[in-house]
Amino acid sequence: MTRSRTALLLSFLEPADHLDEAELACVVSDMCINDGDPLTHNEAIIAYDILERLYPGAEHAIRRRLAEQFAVRDDIPHSLLVLLANDQIEIARPVIMLSPRLNDDDLIKIIVERTHEHRLAVSVREDVSSKVCDVLVYLGDEDVILNLVRNQGTRFSDHAFKRVVTISRTTAPLHQPLLLRPEMRAEMAALMYQWVGQALKQFIAQNYGEALSARLDAEISQASHSALHEESVRQTHAPSSIPSGFGGLMVALRNGDMKAAETEMQHLTRLPVAAVHRILYHDNGEALAVVCRAVGADRCLFSEVVTRLQARPPYSTFISSKEYAVAMAAFKRLSQRQAEFVLSHWREKPTSVWGNPGHVNEAWNLRHKDGERF
Repeated sequence: MTRSRTALLLSFLEPADHLDEAELACVVSDMCINDGDPLTHNEAIIAYDILERLYPGAEHAIRRRLAEQFAVRDDIPHSLLVLLANDQIEIARPVIMLSPRLNDDDLIKIIVERTHEHRLAVSVREDVSSKVCDVLVYLGDEDVILNLVRNQGTRFSDHAFKRVVTISRTTAPLHQPLLLRPEMRAEMAALMYQWVGQALKQFIAQNYGEALSARLDAEISQASHSALHEESVRQTHAPSSIPSGFGGLMVALRNGDMKAAETEMQHLTRLPVAAVHRILYHDNGEALAVVCRAVGADRCLFSEVVTRLQARPPYSTFISSKEYAVAMAAFKRLSQRQAEFVLSHWREKPTSVWGNPGHVNEAWNLRHKDGERF
């Protein structure tokens, strides 16, 4: 039986016109997850090699079944797990959350190159290293950070934990779980006393009373001051002058000239045209927020750019939509330094630019209607 199955698997390695790749992937995946008649070590090597070759063309249901079955196993080839973890989130989620085979470098690559939902999945792993935690905190997604704080398997570096304490100034859901973390120190609890509710003030007074009158940690105090100043400027400052190199893009968008907008975006980002298309036409606003933050555009300019790309006049309906709120939230949670970090990575690997080819916006329709320009 084993010899016959081995021969069958070896035959699958040979190219054959009569073999349907989807059916073959289904047959081999069934062999891999059949615990009643498990593959031998050598058979498993052949089977996994076949699955990796067939993976790009495998059906969604097969890939999802493999992810669910392989997520908690430690005998799956690392390369196959990486393929699963970088797939669509419905497939990738169990592997990202549960696989012990994914290392820190794998997870950081997923965090930077994949979607917000992928980052959420990383944040609830049973063990989140300080290296991975640092990157997640640096990117600043509030719901991801809340998961990290609630996750008892998260290992915070001192710097990352101080940063989260500072973020909690404007993020109330962080207050209680932060104060219960083992990393919480008296001087940081005393700092949080300034902005938590009455019940938590009493908790801090009971547990860190001696620190309330002590000198606050200089580094975190300065970080808090800087964060508050930046938020104040962002909320009250009138529209600033257009950043260098951004004016051409604004002129092109206001004129409805998407060909010129593509050229200006290429100059602005130093990204190839395929990556620029993702940002301009296939993005929900998150990639555009990265670009605008990185080059120093303010909230008003970003609002105009995302609105002109996503909608047509009159713009009032779009500005009151969920899509607009999502885009503005993405812009708000990024600092310029964070955005520069992501854009720099995109320049090294343009295929990692955020975007979904299945999503198109009003600018895409404009681009294809304008036959003379395109």
